[in-house]
Amino acid sequence: MKNVILIIFLIGTAIIAKAQVLVVNPQNNTGEGGEILLLKSNSTFNDWRIDNYRGFFRLHHSGKSYFNLSKSGDLSISGKIKLNATTNIEGGEIELAGAASFNDWRIDNYRGYFRLHHSGKSYLNLNKNGNLSLNGKIETKEIKVTNTPTADFVFEESYKLPSLDFIENYIKSKKHLPEIASAEKMKQDGVNIGDFQIQLLQKIEELTLYTIQQQKEIGNQQNKIQNQNEELKSLSQRLNEIEKLLKTNN
Repeated sequence: MKNVILIIFLIGTAIIAKAQVLVVNPQNNTGEGGEILLLKSNSTFNDWRIDNYRGFFRLHHSGKSYFNLSKSGDLSISGKIKLNATTNIEGGEIELAGAASFNDWRIDNYRGYFRLHHSGKSYLNLNKNGNLSLNGKIETKEIKVTNTPTADFVFEESYKLPSLDFIENYIKSKKHLPEIASAEKMKQDGVNIGDFQIQLLQKIEELTLYTIQQQKEIGNQQNKIQNQNEELKSLSQRLNEIEKLLKTNN
């Protein structure tokens, strides 16, 4: 009977102990709150410590903080997070659970690609070379394409500007501008924005040269017309003088 009473007493004490709050007093007044020390297992390994540091739940080791969790749920980790592969082609995966009636988004390492997928459909793939593929539309305020080639070679003296007759015949035959892919090829292969912008710039610069040439020709024609007008005016004056002489003689 005494043994039974002793066991009941010990169980009750244990329950009371579990129900109580363990309070660890602050270490100092500089921001380090209560701390739990996880002693090292042997002389090779240093201690890990858990504390309340400036309002952050912190895990630190050998004077360095590795894990910080704020009261708002923001987490910072000094180190790596390793997610194990789910299959032999799908690497570590992060699941972003959907809210309410929305499905989950998932981020994983798929066949060496950084992949963002949703409801079984892949929307974004990034490979180790930095090549990005996106299944959808891009809406942004600015796109910057860094591509070293330019079209300024058009302004070099050695550049042979195609004649307008050649351009006209080419358009009639091919139904597109020289050095610009056809609509069918663009639809089949897509368009490289950087290269396409340079090709368009080349055509704009060629158009500028054509405009300059035409402006010079117009200027020359205007000068010729002005000279012809002056000659006609001079002839008209001479004719008037001859008519006056004839009238006088008569």
